[in-house]
Amino acid sequence: MGAHHIDIPAYASPGFVLQDTESAALLTVDATTKVVNIPTNDKLTINGVIVPKYKTFTFPLAAAAQMISSSLLILPRAVQLVGAQFVAGVVAGQACAVQIEKCTGTTAPGSGTALLTNNTNAGFDATATANTVQTGTLTATTASLQFAAGDRCSMKWGTATSCVGAVITLVFQDI
Repeated sequence: MGAHHIDIPAYASPGFVLQDTESAALLTVDATTKVVNIPTNDKLTINGVIVPKYKTFTFPLAAAAQMISSSLLILPRAVQLVGAQFVAGVVAGQACAVQIEKCTGTTAPGSGTALLTNNTNAGFDATATANTVQTGTLTATTASLQFAAGDRCSMKWGTATSCVGAVITLVFQDI
């Protein structure tokens, strides 16, 4: 289907549905929440720029000194963690796990809610094969994955004295 330019009429009220003659609804305005919904097979563009559904944050950690339990970011709005990946250029020479955590209030990194269930809930294995991307298995507890504005996403490291060139990538979706 090609791109359409559509002017939504000023009288469009909650419950409004816009559709063309060839397909289902192009967008709907929810009667209760007044949120505009766009089917998953379409994309929202503003002035020709695609509005991303997900927000991806990448954290390069070059030296072992950076691989300590610490906050990665403070979330500015309500979001849900939907993906996590890890890779190390040089792996840790001793047992070392990397956990992604949700920290609220004054909870210190390393003491937050664990979000990965890989490796018996330890998180990523920093001793796995170098330069091999690991994909995190997220907890099945949705509430744990949901962050309120002001919550922090942190990392918890085991001993990583020889780990070099690690990267953590986190993917969030607005809720």
